[in-house]
Amino acid sequence: MIVVFLGVISDDEKDLINKIFSKMNVKMYNISFNILKNKYDAEEAVAQTFLKIIANIERISVLPCPQIEPYCVIILKNETMNIIRRHKKSVCVECRLYISKQ
Repeated sequence: MIVVFLGVISDDEKDLINKIFSKMNVKMYNISFNILKNKYDAEEAVAQTFLKIIANIERISVLPCPQIEPYCVIILKNETMNIIRRHKKSVCVECRLYISKQ
């Protein structure tokens, strides 16, 4: 999927993605890990965030420079919340199955 996105975007947009990644990758992981308390979920949130950044790079590239980082953090927090919601759904289903068997 990333290959498809990278084939469509310009070199300037690729450079912007690389700059965002190199500047924010560790920070995004730390934010997500502090919320999720799970290494694999935090990595998943960061990966999904960068897929969204790549998909929306045209919008991001027109933002003023100081607004790019907060915009990306908002995407990360939304992805983190999506992971939390998925976990809640799976836990609820497991609980219901256990309760209904008794």
